[in-house]
Amino acid sequence: MKSSPEAIREAHNAWTEMENRRLKMLASDQSYFAKYLIDRRNTLYAGKQTRPRVLVSSFDPGLTNSPE
Repeated sequence: MKSSPEAIREAHNAWTEMENRRLKMLASDQSYFAKYLIDRRNTLYAGKQTRPRVLVSSFDPGLTNSPE
């Protein structure tokens, strides 16, 4: 899998799926899977991107008035 926004999204989706199934997994299996996903995610983020990533803040208050 090449480094792309789609590949990064897939890695994040796999992480969410792992968290949803954590009660069905042994702790050792979960830690192994988590380490694999962390390594994979870091590799994808470090790779060369074909398109620039747009970083969006999760909190954007927009224009604000000064308190004066």
